[in-house]
Formats: sequence, C-alpha cells, structure tokens
Amino acid sequence: MTVRENKTQVLYSTLSSLHGNADLYVSLVDNPASTAPENWARPTLKDYVKKSVNYEGQDIVKLLKDDLDDCYQRFDTAKYGQGRECVVIYGVYANKPVK
Repeated sequence: MTVRENKTQVLYSTLSSLHGNADLYVSLVDNPASTAPENWARPTLKDYVKKSVNYEGQDIVKLLKDDLDDCYQRFDTAKYGQGRECVVIYGVYANKPVK
C-alpha cells in the first residue's frame, strides 16, 4: 500500500482470523520507485516496524504520521520529485498454538 506525506494521518490495518493465531507485521519501503516490488524488504519476525496488537479477537496495527515520518525523510526528492511516499508491506506469521 502506498502512502503519501501530508495525505495520511492514521492508517489502521486489521487481520481477522476465524481460526488459528497469527500476527500482522509491517515494514516500510522508502523510495519505492528505486527498486522493483519483488525486491522490497518484507517484514520478518525479527525485522519489522510495527506488530499487531490483539483487540477483541482481531489483530490491529495502527500506523501514525510519526511512524511514517522517518520513511518520508529518507525519500530522495532530488531524484523522485517532491511527492514523498512510502510503501507499507504486510506479513502474516502464525504463532505456535497455546497448549
């Protein structure tokens, strides 16, 4: 998902699961035009910007403007223009079942 500076104040993402236990992880890609989408860094269990929290049986990630500002600051306006943007990438990882 592409987000643009001064256009997104809050971004909510929800993972609804009817069965199982999984978490939603988020990574951000600055300068998305500089690399092909298949080369963008996906979030991993150890390398991510945000991880979901459980709220009433759903996993929710809330990205605030402050969470995105660092990504916007790394955007190369000289090379890609003034419209700073970042790409939000999601990953879903299952948790081990609770015994």
